[in-house]
Amino acid sequence: MKTQINIWQHGNGAFIEHSGQTILLRRTGNALRVVGAAGSTNWLHYPMPLHQYTIQDSLRLVRIHLRYRCDSATAVITNVALFDAEKSVFEASGLNLCAYDWEEIELNVKDELILKRGLNLSVGLRFDGADDDTHALEISSVGVEIEDEKT
Repeated sequence: MKTQINIWQHGNGAFIEHSGQTILLRRTGNALRVVGAAGSTNWLHYPMPLHQYTIQDSLRLVRIHLRYRCDSATAVITNVALFDAEKSVFEASGLNLCAYDWEEIELNVKDELILKRGLNLSVGLRFDGADDDTHALEISSVGVEIEDEKT
């Protein structure tokens, strides 16, 4: 029997790659609000802890979740990537995601990805337009679904 494991992080738990390219970075109770400099791109990195599970050849990545909203079409999510330690194991690029109300997307992983080490979920951002807070976006939560095939 397979056991499903869901690992979630609040949006405010992100590490931003290029903090100098942001006009505003505000952490609230559960979310992270980012206003990027005009014409900039950036990445948010979310460590996804697996320390409570024994890493073995039975943990398989199934799905990635992302809950977000944007203030305008000038702030978009362009990429979602997952790393198993230093190895890139999944990437969805060219996404151009923008939603004015909270929206949750699910990215299904098609390949058999067996996890070996620590996970990091990365979210690529793009900010077009003028330097003001009309091109802001917020991340409320990110998550991964994993199946343990040996339990």
